Amino acid sequence: MALKYRTSASQLDSKNNIIADGNTRDASLPTKNAIRPDFNANDIIDIYLIKLDTTGEIMFATYLGGEKVNPSDNPLDLNGRDYTGGIAIDRNDNIYITGETDGLNFPTTSNALNRSNVGNWDLFLTEFSPAGSLLYSTFLGDSKMIASIPEMMLKMASQSIHRVGYI
Repeated sequence: MALKYRTSASQLDSKNNIIADGNTRDASLPTKNAIRPDFNANDIIDIYLIKLDTTGEIMFATYLGGEKVNPSDNPLDLNGRDYTGGIAIDRNDNIYITGETDGLNFPTTSNALNRSNVGNWDLFLTEFSPAGSLLYSTFLGDSKMIASIPEMMLKMASQSIHRVGYI
């Protein structure tokens, strides 16, 4: 059976709301207050992010991802793959997710460290507000980056972010 969705990680914020991220091939997941409300039909797999209150009601839910950098005529070359690698919540309940993408148009913000995917695969770091607004998103990588599932460590006490991956 093909993957429809898989939860990668979940965390509780300071109000005991549940925040979860994962990967999906399902275009029918519910969205609310989304930065991207629809699964991209050109994608093979996308990221989803959802926040539920303590009663299980959706506070926000969104798809996240981009389309393939170098589409080809090769049917074995999958298009639009975005994978989440971790989630963390800071003391202000901002949500950080990290992962990898082969997407050219993965959402980035104007203050991003890097707004372009410069390798076949790039890592990303994305920050959402507690309400689900996109606060920050950047590519992390260079032309030598190869596919990897990154891990992220957040040092909450000092609010400094440490990004760990491998190439």
